[in-house]
Amino acid sequence: MGTRWREVRTCSLIALVLIALCVSSAPASAVGRPMGRALQFGVGGSFKLESFNGTTFAYRRSMSPNVDLRLGASVDLEYQSGDETATGTGTNSGEDSAPLEEWNNNVRLRCEWIAHRGSEVSFYAGGGPQLSFAHSQYVSTDFYFSDDGEDAVRHYKTRNAEYGIGVGGVIGVQWAPVEWCALHVEYRAAAGYTRGEYRHYSDRDGGSNEYTRVESEIADSFEFDSQGVEAGLSIYF
Repeated sequence: MGTRWREVRTCSLIALVLIALCVSSAPASAVGRPMGRALQFGVGGSFKLESFNGTTFAYRRSMSPNVDLRLGASVDLEYQSGDETATGTGTNSGEDSAPLEEWNNNVRLRCEWIAHRGSEVSFYAGGGPQLSFAHSQYVSTDFYFSDDGEDAVRHYKTRNAEYGIGVGGVIGVQWAPVEWCALHVEYRAAAGYTRGEYRHYSDRDGGSNEYTRVESEIADSFEFDSQGVEAGLSIYF
């Protein structure tokens, strides 16, 4: 609770300072709510611009005088290949190698319809669907003693896939000091369902490099995530 409250106070302070800075450069007359297309950025500590709500790319577009469409996408791709060599210690001092091919890929997509009420200062609320996909593979090697007391080695591989679908909601307030810029502070929450498929491979045959034992598991989960308060900045073009 203390950490969440500190986050709320920090975002509120950031928003107030940004508003004060923009007021100093804003024209005397009100500009109304900006219309058109915009890129969205999050505002972190020390007023540093960062990704908005963890997305790689965040975009918004005015669909009508009171409705915006917001799109967010996050893509994380990691890949590593080569050979893994493992050496035992003490009496189990053998050495063996195995092909190493590891990856960890994550893709998340979000679409939101946002309804505004107000002009230069507007309150807004909305939501929309969310999709996610994660796929990963990890390889490891373990030395042990076999039943006859000889040094032995076992190779493991884990391959995971997760598919998620959900819906997110947001409520916040926006202030537009100039026609090309809008500041906002919002509270976000999401609920979703995830299905995971997990496969564990072991007992690799040294000649064929094929794993002779496979264990599979399927798990379903439901989650509600209160994602807290975030300050943001929209730049229109």
